[in-house]
Amino acid sequence: MDRVRHIVGVLFKYELGFLVDKLGLKEHLTFGERFNRKAFQQRASVNPERLRKMLEELGGGFVKLGQLLSLRPDLIPKEYSEEFSKLQDAMQGFDFQFVQETIEREYGKQMHNVFMKLESKPVAAASIGQVHKAWLKNGKKVAVKVKRPHIEKVFQADVDLLKRLAKVLQHHYPELQGYDIQGILQEFERYTQDELDYLQEAKHIDVFYRNFLQQPHVKIPKVYFEYTTRNVLVMEYVDGVKMGDVAGSYDQKVVVENFMDAMMEQVLVHGYFHADPHPGNILLLPENKIAFLDFGIVGRIHKELKEKVENVFIALTMGDRNKLADAFMEIGFVDANVNKDKLKEDLSMELGRFYDVDVKDIDMKSFVYHVLNIARKYKMQFPANFVLLMKAMMTAEGMCKKIHPGFQYIGAWKERTRMIQQQRMSFDYSLGQLKGHWYEVKKLMDDFPGGFRKLLKGRESHKIEFDDASVRKLTSYLDNALTRVALGVIIGALVIGAAFIAAFSNKHGVLGIPLLALVYMVLAVALSMMLMNSIRKEKGGA
Repeated sequence: MDRVRHIVGVLFKYELGFLVDKLGLKEHLTFGERFNRKAFQQRASVNPERLRKMLEELGGGFVKLGQLLSLRPDLIPKEYSEEFSKLQDAMQGFDFQFVQETIEREYGKQMHNVFMKLESKPVAAASIGQVHKAWLKNGKKVAVKVKRPHIEKVFQADVDLLKRLAKVLQHHYPELQGYDIQGILQEFERYTQDELDYLQEAKHIDVFYRNFLQQPHVKIPKVYFEYTTRNVLVMEYVDGVKMGDVAGSYDQKVVVENFMDAMMEQVLVHGYFHADPHPGNILLLPENKIAFLDFGIVGRIHKELKEKVENVFIALTMGDRNKLADAFMEIGFVDANVNKDKLKEDLSMELGRFYDVDVKDIDMKSFVYHVLNIARKYKMQFPANFVLLMKAMMTAEGMCKKIHPGFQYIGAWKERTRMIQQQRMSFDYSLGQLKGHWYEVKKLMDDFPGGFRKLLKGRESHKIEFDDASVRKLTSYLDNALTRVALGVIIGALVIGAAFIAAFSNKHGVLGIPLLALVYMVLAVALSMMLMNSIRKEKGGA
């Protein structure tokens, strides 16, 4: 009840009394406030800065919602997304007595039997929990993260109220009809459930830890799982300087290069990336080493999406706007009723402005917002992880330019995409592609008889009459046709692979043609002859 009273008081303070009225919460106002008719009049809108300040004052789930929205510029207007990026999650720490009680309840033993020492003053406090410096019995220095008292109930109450608030807002503000507010809240609820479970965050940290264990310029704290529970997270203590405070003994150019190498490796190698790499989540260690902290939100890119993301960066760094438009359309979900040719034309025209400038001068933030504007116009939906990636890249670019203004952000991606193109010319990659195409065709061939049998079984109910001889002939014809399709796909892949290798490989083999390209062409010719012979035989027997 105190939480609801606090929320109502803040809404009223920011002149949103009409929302209090529509939510049926006027009883939580003072007697005098209830009879202030002017205070309950509907406001045209709330400007981004004022709304951000209100969310900060509301705290709890409201701050977390704002932070999530700042990472999803596809869901809200640009000016709100950028303003919400300034949201501060710092809060006053809670009583150390509760920290002790939580630790002893979780471990089933007294705190001094778990830690050699645990400092009572927190080193950081946020909406979900706070962090204390401690030492294990073996002397290792650790960071102990403890959840706030009753935080699950607070967040659930906030989510319930936000759902009611969303309905009121959509009803009274027609301009919000184009936004899936309920969908946003569902995503927010999933996100907060993950953040409220420290075991989930520990798993994220451990994935990054293993991915970068052999990387000399990146530090990920080690999680001590034997001490970690849903309510307490214990990990290696990392002591460094915040990324935004680079000075003194740090080489700014090397710092930015190490940071960008780490981000690109997360995206293009591991497909598992830090979704909120702002200065507060990145520390600098001696010798220009980068440490990543706070893994509450991470993005994942599966293999198929990873290749499409690579295509975006390849097209961007090559300056090919038609390929770039194609790459974005491959990633996005486009409604069947949308004119795809018009969409591609608009995307190509919109992106064209970025090719009148040098690659080094392309502004990632402006680029992403232009793409999202077109996507919103055509109701094109990108996967959430792709949008998280684009936002992470925008955040990374802003930090790089702040630390080292001369750093060529897109130029760094250009080096990586060159490596990707070389990798795609390798035998292993081509073999993997062939296997993938063959699997798809084989699955189609395997599925066809079963599907055809279902059609035959249903012929009586649909009063469709088939001649058995005709059916057998049709089945045989389709079987041959599918086999030829499979061969055609393989031949096409071999020819394309050979052309790619011949065009980009520096190795020379027979008659100046790379040996692997020659092998591909010989296989393609052999399979083509088999295909033509099969067709000739069928025509001869017809």
